[in-house]
Amino acid sequence: MSSLLKRIAGGSISPAALCSQILGVPAHLRKQRLHGKGLELCSVIEISYQLLAVGQVAYQRDVYYRHKNLLKSVENVRTLCNKLSFYFGVPPARLNIISCPKGLMYGHVSIELNNGCVLDFSKQGGNSLPHACFRIRFNERITTVLIVEKETAFFALIQSGIQAKVPELLLVTGKGYPLIHGLGKRLRIVVLVDNDPDGAHIFQVYAEGGWNEKTFPLAHAQWGGLHCSMARVGRWGLDIDRLIEFTPRDRSLALKLIEHWVGNQRLRRRMARMVYRGKKAELEVITQYRGMLVDFVRAILQSGDHD
Repeated sequence: MSSLLKRIAGGSISPAALCSQILGVPAHLRKQRLHGKGLELCSVIEISYQLLAVGQVAYQRDVYYRHKNLLKSVENVRTLCNKLSFYFGVPPARLNIISCPKGLMYGHVSIELNNGCVLDFSKQGGNSLPHACFRIRFNERITTVLIVEKETAFFALIQSGIQAKVPELLLVTGKGYPLIHGLGKRLRIVVLVDNDPDGAHIFQVYAEGGWNEKTFPLAHAQWGGLHCSMARVGRWGLDIDRLIEFTPRDRSLALKLIEHWVGNQRLRRRMARMVYRGKKAELEVITQYRGMLVDFVRAILQSGDHD
């Protein structure tokens, strides 16, 4: 890899030629496109070399954020890493650029990997969901899965002693938009998100699989979280001053969800109220109050879905 970098720096190999060499594309085709893809490869190779030199590891997401405009997406970084690992004849992890964890989980469950290893998720702080194939073993006391949009809220719940106080609860976070499905139809699913259109869309992806899916992976999921109406009575630390104004993007996404839920009056009404108020509330409002956090979750679990 170091010799390849020296050739690039010395000008003996152009980005287009590098792209052709690594990806196996004839150099005379689409030279402008090959040049751009070659620059992307150069960027990833350089970062990988730096990481290897100092013995550090970076997530593909972190690599993407270093050169956002050039690398375009995390998925593109993942593809480039796979191509480079094949070219150099090493496993992808040997580049010291690894996939982001699929999510975090905390509760009385364990996971058995295909190689026989067992991961315990009841330890303080939870554990990362593995990329390898696995089978989840649920403790018989687990009845409810609380999917949390944000890591900050996830860790705040752990620190509040949620496992001892609500032992039937399994905490999961996909770090925003979900990367995991198939949590089990026998369990109750509650999705805890920001009170904003993005939070509503995250719930929609969990419950319905996205805009155009025909099958609903977690159709029984419930939408939990704050309501701007709580600000009128100051519930859960929420007041008018802590609400955030809608952006044009928020409004556009909200209207798209209202149109999407034309056949579900309850969800449509909830979104319409959000648009009418033109305000949103983030989970950080409640997570800063550790003393009432568990009571807040209990209230959500007791009330179920509500408008």
